[in-house]
Amino acid sequence: MIVPEHGLAVQLVSRPEGPLAREHLAVVETPVPRLAPGWVLVRNLFVTLDPHPAASPARRWPLYTAVGAGSLVGEVVASRSADVPHGSLIAHRGGWSTYSALPRGGYATRVLEPAAGVPIDAYLTVLGLPGLAAHVALTRVLQVGRGESLFIAGAADPVGSATARIARMLGASRIVGGVSSPGGARRAAQDPYFDAVFERGTDRFGASEAFDAYAGVDAAFVGTAQPDLSDALTWVRDLGRVAWLHDTPQGSVEATVSVDLSMVHRRGIRIEGFGLQHHLHRFKEIEAQYADELRTGVLDPGRIADVDFHGLIDVLVAAARSDFQPADAYRLTGESAS
Repeated sequence: MIVPEHGLAVQLVSRPEGPLAREHLAVVETPVPRLAPGWVLVRNLFVTLDPHPAASPARRWPLYTAVGAGSLVGEVVASRSADVPHGSLIAHRGGWSTYSALPRGGYATRVLEPAAGVPIDAYLTVLGLPGLAAHVALTRVLQVGRGESLFIAGAADPVGSATARIARMLGASRIVGGVSSPGGARRAAQDPYFDAVFERGTDRFGASEAFDAYAGVDAAFVGTAQPDLSDALTWVRDLGRVAWLHDTPQGSVEATVSVDLSMVHRRGIRIEGFGLQHHLHRFKEIEAQYADELRTGVLDPGRIADVDFHGLIDVLVAAARSDFQPADAYRLTGESAS
């Protein structure tokens, strides 16, 4: 294909003091970068939305630069790297733009070798960073066994969604999802992998009749937020296990969390933290373990929505609302995908 001289980027054009709003963002025409030796140019095809991008992460984004609101998968359309030929597929975090110039390597940047019959979007969900977090939590930290029950905080976001899918495939018998908004509750309730969905701060449950919401769970997987850890310690049984994700796709999060250690000790609960930066070498491992299940439909990649590049601003702004129901990944359509 002929590479155009200009592409599009979603940029932060003013710093939000409160929730991210439309006036803080713009789709800007930018020059397509010239490549340095060893670099490649990628035409982006899919994006994901990080959890809570409209809150504190937006305040850290540089102004007038493609926002780092999620991961991307794209096709190499020009290359000055001997080992990354034209037509290769790359997963990366180079910012929301139609074209990205990338060096070989970097945090969570990898050249994909899609397995036959596995959809490309799966490399942003089950075979991407969300699936990596889920795999490490379930198989390395919690070692969830067949017939065990599980609580998943952030059930409506891509990590929570991937965790529920993989946990069910591994034989988890009951899965409770924790969410923080009505939109998240509706999104998670549509997911057949959850037996119950708990909305924090309410008495609302979405549970099957066979599920005893107060029986407790064997294990829990939570992110960095204080309420998530508190929820997990409420749900988990005595002698239970908690996997605590230290970082997110946006990077490490410095969180001050207050935990009643005497209660944890008294109940015999084991809490183990982990960070994705220590497990990036496991991408081949998760592909080997889950590709066949994705190919045969035993494991599905999650909910994929189509969006025009200009519509990404609507997605970011909507993420600040309590009724927002995120997709696991977004397929770019229209001129941005041509």
